[in-house]
Order: sequence, then C-alpha cells, then structure tokens
Amino acid sequence: IVQTDIYGKWHLVTLCDATPEFDVYIEFTKDGKFNIYQQVWSFTYEHFTGNFTINGNVVSGTYSDGSQWTASYKFAVANSKLSLTNVMNSDEIAIYDACKIPAEIIEEATMATRSEGVVPFL
Repeated sequence: IVQTDIYGKWHLVTLCDATPEFDVYIEFTKDGKFNIYQQVWSFTYEHFTGNFTINGNVVSGTYSDGSQWTASYKFAVANSKLSLTNVMNSDEIAIYDACKIPAEIIEEATMATRSEGVVPFL
C-alpha cells in the first residue's frame, strides 16, 4: 500500500517512540469523514465516526456526537507512514503505517458513543 497523503487507512504502530499496548486503525476519506476502530479501553474493537478538516498541515476532527477531538494534529505523510503530532504537546507523536483494515475488526467493532463513557483515541 503506497500512501502519499492523509486520505486512506492507517494502523497505529508507534506512540511517543514506543509500541502501544492497544490497537487503533483510522480511515480518512476524501469527503472529509473519518472512521476510528480502536481496542483501547475494552476487550473488543469500538467504532467512532465523524468529520475532519485540514488547515495547511493540521488536521482536526469532530465526532458524530458533536464532541471535538482532544487535540489538533500536525500531519506529515512519507514512505507510506503518517505522523500525527499533537499541536499542544509536540512530544506526543503517533506514527501510522498505511494498511488495509482487517474485515474481522470492522465486523467486530461496535458503534460507541462518548455518552457510554467510552473515550475515543483522538
């Protein structure tokens, strides 16, 4: 999979120079929508949706329930890797590999909402 821009499917491989103890996939579509499939706070994958905007090299998002991402992120794409750097904390850098999101993860993922007490990754 060769990615040259933010649009596409990504798998989290590094967070703050360490391998995360959880699993996150993100999809950014050209129509400004995103899907997050995460296994962070639960034993099963959870699915979050919403819209994102790009301003220069900064991406921000709003979940489908109207809540904002916890931060905006400077992004860069090179060699089929996406880096997201928290604009408020430049030490927080997440690296994603371009990927295909496995069908079993998409099928397992339940739609989660913040009102259920679930905290999305971004």
